[in-house]
Parts: sequence; structure tokens; C-alpha cells
Amino acid sequence: GIIYNITSFALAAFLVKFVWIGVILISPGVYAFTITFLELPNARKRIFWSYLLFFLFVGSIPFGTFSVGVHQLPWFFFSKHGPLLPTFLVIFFLQMVLVFWFYVRALRNPSLSLLKRKQARIIFIAFLVAYLGSFDFITNFEIPYYPLGFLFIS
Repeated sequence: GIIYNITSFALAAFLVKFVWIGVILISPGVYAFTITFLELPNARKRIFWSYLLFFLFVGSIPFGTFSVGVHQLPWFFFSKHGPLLPTFLVIFFLQMVLVFWFYVRALRNPSLSLLKRKQARIIFIAFLVAYLGSFDFITNFEIPYYPLGFLFIS
């Protein structure tokens, strides 16, 4: 992203807040897609609560409880975690596991049509590969790891 090309500490610290909005909303977006695609019961209620939960994290961004600026790695600036980031990561990964469980359960459902089964398998594999990019979160804890997440989402 653009933040990787920034050379100004102040500008990076400002822009990282906007980057987090998109990152936070990945999980409820994938969850909403999965609930809708698999036609799971109570879809609207599930999606509403998922987005509400994650919008609480978005709302915390201006207060410095989610991200407290940036630190400079040898490659570029990266976000420093605030006190809410570990809680976010637990919920993010739990929701990810839940999404994968929904697909595994759907793929084992004998009443699923052949077309829907093929689609579910492809989406499941795509999400598995894409979520490998979430290993980039470890740089938020100032671990000097070159974030390779772009390999899995590009």
C-alpha cells in the first residue's frame, strides 16, 4: 500500500489510521459474504452483530487505543499496536476459524448441489490463501519480519 512508500514519520503515523479501517473490516466482510453465500439462517442478525463488533474497533482508532503510531522497520513504517490490538486479533482469528468451519461443514453437506459445492471449495481455498497474509500482524509487535502478506493477496 501507499504507507510502504512514505518516508515521513508524521505522515505515516497519520495515514496508518486510515489503513486500519480497511484492515478491521476485512473479517466482518468475509463473514458477511460467507453467511450470505452459504445461505445460513439468521443472516441479517449475524452480519449486523459482526459489523457492530468490528465498528467498535474502528471507533477506537482516533483515541489511540487500537494503534499508537508507527515504528520504523528497515523496509518501511509499520503500525505500533495499542492496548486493543491483541483483543482485535483474537476476535479476528476466531471469526476466521468460524468462517472456515462454515465452509467445511457446507462441503460435508450431501444436500449441497454440485455447483455450490465446487464454488464453496474454491472460495474456501481462496480464503485460506488470503488469510495467510494475516501473518503480517506480527510486525505490529515490533518483530523484524518482512511482511510477505502481499504474496497471498495479490
